[in-house]
Amino acid sequence: MGKSVGVLLRYLACLLQLALGRPAPLGPCEQRVVQLEAEVREQQLYIEQLHASQARQLENIPNLHLGPENQYRDCSEVFAGGNVASGLYQVRPSGAPTAFSVFCDMNNGGGWTVFQRRTDGQESFDRAWVEYKNGFGDQFSPKGEFWLGNDPLHYITSQGDYELRINMEDFEGNQRFAEYKNFKVDEEKDQYQLHLGEYIAGDAGDALGGSSQWGPGSAGVKFRTVDRPGPPPPPQTERAGRRRPRRPGRVHQTRQVGVVVQQV
Repeated sequence: MGKSVGVLLRYLACLLQLALGRPAPLGPCEQRVVQLEAEVREQQLYIEQLHASQARQLENIPNLHLGPENQYRDCSEVFAGGNVASGLYQVRPSGAPTAFSVFCDMNNGGGWTVFQRRTDGQESFDRAWVEYKNGFGDQFSPKGEFWLGNDPLHYITSQGDYELRINMEDFEGNQRFAEYKNFKVDEEKDQYQLHLGEYIAGDAGDALGGSSQWGPGSAGVKFRTVDRPGPPPPPQTERAGRRRPRRPGRVHQTRQVGVVVQQV
């Protein structure tokens, strides 16, 4: 009985304080919750400050592989500099805040910058916007699957006229390719919209030229991801599809797809 009366009195006291416009005293659990919320906000602020500080420091880190006087802007310049072996190189395109690694394909005339490679489907390409922005996957293994990143791709293709080459191979080892002129990717504020010129060479067919939207000098679809789907493309652009890579085995029965660009 006494315990019930005590609970009732505390309840009445809380009501009285609320009526007077004063907050009721917090119990131990409520006090702990308030304390934890304050700690979380403090940690979030610390993380944001740390990210900002590291971003500023990263922009000031010099390229340890190449000096300012011989810093390559893309794989075309790497090849022109006498490097004839395919592999990873450091480049820093005009306007890029830092240097980054790219895989340079020195076949087919040399100087091709690889921005996508698909081989066996081990790497998921159902990724969020920020992952496509910065890149993901394994560039370091010879058959690793990766996406270079939309920001690096924008910096590279904004430097001049670039050709796009799509290399494909089926399960029997038969290889095909297609090349296009005037390939360019806009910056993020324009949703990495694609610009693509005319089909110029190849034996894989003009898969991207089936719509008037992909005509010479035209702008294609804007980039879309699972978390930023955007409006659906017009029906006539469905052949080009979204600029998200598709799984190997669904397009021309390919098991290996390499997408490269080269300055002309």
